[in-house]
Amino acid sequence: MRLSSLIISLLLITVSCIEPFIPDTTSYDDILFIQARLSNDNQLPPGVFISRTAPIAPDLEDPGDRWPVSGADVYIICDDGLEYPFYESLSGEYVPADTNFTGETGKSYKIILYYDGNTYESDFEKLLPSPAIDSITAKPEQEKRSETGELVHGLQFYISTHNDSPLPSYYRWILDATFMYDVPLRASHIFDGTGPVFNPNRDIIRCWKSYDISGIFISNTEELTENAMVEAPLNFVDQYGDDLSLKYSLHAKQLTISRQVYEFWNDLDKLTNQTGGLYESQPFRLEGNITCTTDPSVNITGIFEVAGVSEGREFFPVPTEFEIFRKECELELVGTETLPWSKLTVGTYLSEDPPEVFSTSDIACFDCRARGGTLERPYFWE
Repeated sequence: MRLSSLIISLLLITVSCIEPFIPDTTSYDDILFIQARLSNDNQLPPGVFISRTAPIAPDLEDPGDRWPVSGADVYIICDDGLEYPFYESLSGEYVPADTNFTGETGKSYKIILYYDGNTYESDFEKLLPSPAIDSITAKPEQEKRSETGELVHGLQFYISTHNDSPLPSYYRWILDATFMYDVPLRASHIFDGTGPVFNPNRDIIRCWKSYDISGIFISNTEELTENAMVEAPLNFVDQYGDDLSLKYSLHAKQLTISRQVYEFWNDLDKLTNQTGGLYESQPFRLEGNITCTTDPSVNITGIFEVAGVSEGREFFPVPTEFEIFRKECELELVGTETLPWSKLTVGTYLSEDPPEVFSTSDIACFDCRARGGTLERPYFWE
């Protein structure tokens, strides 16, 4: 399959959900895209996503315009002879009928799909054990912003691991982060519709916010003298915003995968993210490990990722090597011609200084929840 014009509706499966990754282009081929994953981690449940690629305009951000494929019969087969059927839970998304089904280390699995009169299947993939993560570290570095070319300071994160196996190891990392932050302003009063009422904001000052980190994070030990991965690069967090303002935690799921699955992610990374753009290397052959066994001429890209999983988490304090720039919060005096009391909405936070003189600002400067966080301290927080 040659991709003369590329658009791939790609599932980047994260810890708890399925999200498509769609390169920005207006051209497309009518490609059947199959992505499936099976691991030994019940927090990464088995999933299969089938779609046809759709024309995506540069200003169209809604990933719902991809074309999910419904009506397929999907099975995962284990080398012990057991067969696990999947059913379509959402359009184009298939999950196992046995909700307790996860992969077992040392066993091999293959996927078989029946759709539109054709059969699609992979070879057997062995579920390899994933070694422990040795460390997750960070270094202050600079990165150039693609939009402006501006150099920004930030923390570049790295991961290290080693494997006692004499054979090379291939890894992919799924990342999520949580950070703790405070709002910059303190309120003494709140506006109740008639005037200021004493009501400090001390209970809504501190929040935690979690998010999944998009991207392809892979590495291997193929050309190394030891089967050890030292400081493979992960994500970069710049100096702007709340992320690094108080404490930052990076959580990594380490997937030990086969060489063929690694090469798929590596090719996709080159195709979508690396310097030169999508079309510099066209035509480009993107191969997975799922093929149409009944009709080789069918236009298909498919990947069945079988992975052993380990995980690690690390916490990082405020970096001291560069300045953190957060959302500016300017106080505006209340009771003036430009901001009379009549313009305030009920629930507006007020800061009193000096006595009987009140100022206000954006709610996100007084209430940390307005920045997308939660007041609930995560169970894993140190």
